[in-house]
Amino acid sequence: MLRQLIRDRAQRFPEAPAILAPGYGALDYGGLQSVVDRVGAALARFGIEPAERVALVCSNSPQAATAFLGIAAHAACAPLNPSYQAAEFEFYLTDLRARALMVEAGMEWLRALWRRR
Repeated sequence: MLRQLIRDRAQRFPEAPAILAPGYGALDYGGLQSVVDRVGAALARFGIEPAERVALVCSNSPQAATAFLGIAAHAACAPLNPSYQAAEFEFYLTDLRARALMVEAGMEWLRALWRRR
């Protein structure tokens, strides 16, 4: 449903602003549709099904919003607070039974923790 809403809006108003934030350039609906499509293709390459959970760890930013929308348009997105400690991440990732983890650059330690699970 979310994917279709974004697609419809992008077809009708491709240059209308979709995501705005102070200090960042606007992302229009055409650009948002492109991000949603790329995220969907990446999730499909990893075999992620629509009902499966994908954990997302990003600081508050327009990039976090686009990542959330991209994932949520194709799977169940579970955003996690980037300020959690390692034990908290272990708990939530296990409890969520997340199939995949998407993190922002600079969080290599969390990728290592994910691989150890």
